[in-house]
Amino acid sequence: LSTFNFQLSTFNFLATLFNVGTIFVELFDKPNALIDMLKMMLLAGCGGFVGTALRFLTGKICGYIKLGDFPLGTFVVNVVGSLLIGILFGLAEQRGALSPSASAVLITGFCGGFTTFSTFADDIFLLLQKGQWLIFATYVALSLVVGVLLVWAGRSLVR
Repeated sequence: LSTFNFQLSTFNFLATLFNVGTIFVELFDKPNALIDMLKMMLLAGCGGFVGTALRFLTGKICGYIKLGDFPLGTFVVNVVGSLLIGILFGLAEQRGALSPSASAVLITGFCGGFTTFSTFADDIFLLLQKGQWLIFATYVALSLVVGVLLVWAGRSLVR
């Protein structure tokens, strides 16, 4: 069963790569598709600007609250972002309440600018919901270990 799941995961990964390639072909075959993608990118960028500005402000405000070395600003934006992305994805999935444009502004843009942890948390939730235990464990472990190692590497580069 484990081998079957691995083969199925490999197939899904390859199918996803094929779909991404198909999207790029469509963009160059249909001029309006490229313009539509650029509009969505602009919308996401506007949402990202607001999310990033709010993250900056939240960090400054939380800087006045002293809890030792606890990274309160980051913690606050991560947990608030996780709640917000859960609400937004819930609205989109359950009620169809978000248009593609609203999704680009609010989920990709705002939540992406406010925090990427919200997307990480939602990815984990979906893997658990689907019973993808091996992928869940691998994703969490790699994200944390590689993330911390890259922070160390980045800090080492600028010393």
